Amino acid sequence: MYSVIIPTYNRHSDLYKCLSCFSEYFTVPESGEQPFTVEVIVSDDAKQNELKEYLSANFPWVRYFEGPSRGPAANRNNGAAQAKGEWLVFTDDDCLPGRGWLHSLHDMANQATVLEGKTIAERPRERLDEESPINFGGYLWSCNFAIKKSLFDSLHGFDENFPFAAMEDMDLKKRIDDEGAKIIFVPNAVVTHPWRRSRGMAFWGKQQKSEFYFWEKHKNLAPASLPRYYAYLGLRSLVKITIPGALKYRCRGLRNAIEHDAWLFSQSLRFLLRRPPKSSRG
Repeated sequence: MYSVIIPTYNRHSDLYKCLSCFSEYFTVPESGEQPFTVEVIVSDDAKQNELKEYLSANFPWVRYFEGPSRGPAANRNNGAAQAKGEWLVFTDDDCLPGRGWLHSLHDMANQATVLEGKTIAERPRERLDEESPINFGGYLWSCNFAIKKSLFDSLHGFDENFPFAAMEDMDLKKRIDDEGAKIIFVPNAVVTHPWRRSRGMAFWGKQQKSEFYFWEKHKNLAPASLPRYYAYLGLRSLVKITIPGALKYRCRGLRNAIEHDAWLFSQSLRFLLRRPPKSSRG
């Protein structure tokens, strides 16, 4: 059995569109029975009776659970804890799994313990301030992957100590790699993730806190010099993204891109000027 885990929080319209993509697994196909069984679990951090009742009436095959209200990592873990399947399959409430998504994962299930799907956007990029976790291989984004439940449980799932919803999927991949578990990319397992506008400086600061926690856990991956690290990111973003993007997208979203590059350079300066802690004498 494949247990699909969908964490949600106050995005009812998006969730309904996502769930509509799973109707093919709960109708008898013309060719006969499908070669696997599926359950769909919704873990709802908003804990709204309205949603529970709507799902019961319109998607009766959904298993609904109240979430722990401690962020996306805890919400995913909550859904996984309710799962009955041998495989856990994760996507997000604003994503649209393509037709045959689970069939494509099932076809490769005997070759690895972790399956990484292909993530695309619904259209070409139109602005510099749009973001989408597009993946054509190499990234284990939490919106499109499957993992054996036994492996997920042995790793204790997603780390709920990340201070913000960022880096927790990269942390899980690092721990999977450390276990020596095999990950394969399944290009036919396609999920569409919408473009979202960049959330600005407040988000970048929160994302940075998650980065620091990630580096604290995995010290061998931490940059040797924070000033050089942020200066490099700022320069690369300016040269590779902002300048050519200003021409390509006719300056749409340019202000946000400039603010982002300036923020990266400011972090370089911040850590360059930061005084080292005073040594204590015993």
